Parts: sequence; C-alpha cells; structure tokens
Amino acid sequence: MPLSQNPSEDGYPVGPTDRLSVEFMQAVLDSLHGRLQAVEAAAEGFEDAVGDEAIALAEGRLNDSVVPQLTDLQAEIQALQDEIAAAGDQLAAIQAGGVVANLVTLAPVSGLDATTAQQAIAEIVGNAAGTDENIVALTADVGTRQPASEKGQPGGYASLDEDGKVPAAQVPVTGLYVSSAPVTAVGAAVDILGIDCDDLILTLDGVSHDSGSNANLGLSYSTDGSAFVSWGSLSGNTTAASALNSVFFLTGLKIGRAVITGGSAPNISQSSYGGGVKPMLPIVALRLAWSSGNFDAGTIYVEKRWKNADAADGL
Repeated sequence: MPLSQNPSEDGYPVGPTDRLSVEFMQAVLDSLHGRLQAVEAAAEGFEDAVGDEAIALAEGRLNDSVVPQLTDLQAEIQALQDEIAAAGDQLAAIQAGGVVANLVTLAPVSGLDATTAQQAIAEIVGNAAGTDENIVALTADVGTRQPASEKGQPGGYASLDEDGKVPAAQVPVTGLYVSSAPVTAVGAAVDILGIDCDDLILTLDGVSHDSGSNANLGLSYSTDGSAFVSWGSLSGNTTAASALNSVFFLTGLKIGRAVITGGSAPNISQSSYGGGVKPMLPIVALRLAWSSGNFDAGTIYVEKRWKNADAADGL
C-alpha cells in the first residue's frame, strides 16, 4: 500500500510510491526513532534550562530578602552574647566578694555629681575630710554650754530682752523683797524649796494643827535640798484651836551664817543655824512641821531679798 503523503511536504524519507516491506517499515521506524531522540534531547535541555533559571531566581530572592535578615539576626545574637558575658563578669565579681562599684550606676542624687557607686564613694570621702576633727571640736564646745532649757530658770542663766538687757523679772532688786506664791498650810509638813536669796521674810497667817494634844511648830533647814536638819521651834506649845500669826526674818542665808529674828520664839531668836557651827554652805530649802499632828489651816508667805547691785530695770 503506497503512502498518501509527499516526503517533500512532511519531511518523511519515503515517497508515495514506495511499497510496504520489511525494509520500508524499518526505515520508517528508524526515522521515528531518530525524531523521538531529538525530541527527548530537546526536552531534557529545556528541563535543565528551566531548573537552572529557577535556582538562579531563588538564589536572587534569598540574597535580596533572607540574607539581610540573617545578617541582622547574627548581629543581635552577638550583642546578646556580649551582654551575657558582661553579666557573667558581674556575677563572678559578686560571688567573689561584692559588686564592682564602678559597674553600679546611680540615679541622680541631690548634692552629688557622681553617676556610679565608685564615684559617689570617692566624692563622699572627699567631702567628709576633716569631719572627725570638726566633730571633736564641736563636742568640746557644746560641753561648755548650758542647755537652752536653763535660760531664765533658777540655777540657769538669764535671757535678754529686745534691748539686750536681762528682763526685770529675772533680776533680784537690791533692797526690795520679792514675794513668792503663798503656800496653803496642809499636810504633815510644808517645804519651801529653791531658796536662792540672801534674806527671807517668813509670814505665818492663821496657821494651826489638828493634833489632840499641844504641839510646837518646828523649823528645819537643808543645804542640798533633800536632807533636812532641825533648826528649832517657831512657836511654843499651842493647842489645836490656836492659830499662829507671826513674822520671822531670816538673814545671811547664802553665807552659811543665817540668823532668825522676830516672832515669839526666844529659843530660836538671834541664833544661827547648825548650833553655832559655821558650815559655810548656803541654805537652799526650809521645812515647817508640827511636833504632833498635821497642818489643818492657814497660809505661809515667803518674801525674798537679794543684796547684789543689780538695777531693777535690768543689767
């Protein structure tokens, strides 16, 4: 059977008049085989070209996007490793005995320019130079001063008014008697404390006792404010119904040779305390007590006088 196509039109190497035979078929198959091999070779080359192009494209994409990100990530990892190493050094210092002062940062502190603990320590040490000597000098100076609480108080020191003078209330007036607050005569004894004057007037106004028997009013003195020594009696035996109204003058209280005058007690009048002994200690307190019973009525007045030359309107 002849072929229906012209070899010049289809490229086949047989003519239309060729007869089918084994040789003819072998030639056809050989032609087809050669063509298939050419197609396969072309397809294989195409696959290689496409694969190479895809790889190149992928590498370009990686270089454009992934590689920079990897570079940045590596930089961050390195910074983190550096911080971990620094923290390890600080931890080692702490474990070895403490924190390295120059590694400890400080928040702003008023009065300090330092930004680290080491700088702050150095600055404080510098500022404190000579402080010990100043404290010693200040302590010695303070030890010679009187407390402010003693200003204007008995046994303390006088204050000054706006004119730089001692107020009149703190200055004993020469030759004049200054009255203290009256004392109500009640209880077993009446103590007159804080005697800081040269002379004293002691006035008894309606003083009586509650004893069931006669009693006399005794007077004791003290040179230290706590221990009292009997001086004598300011009255003879009196009944509970009787009341004493007497005035006594005590002079020389500061010179250790006090004398009492006045009243109606001859056994004490014109006598010095201590049985005539001169102890040279000023009297600082007096005590009045009945020989029997307690005070039950009356008032005791005390007026003081100083013999200095202070003026009445201040020093």
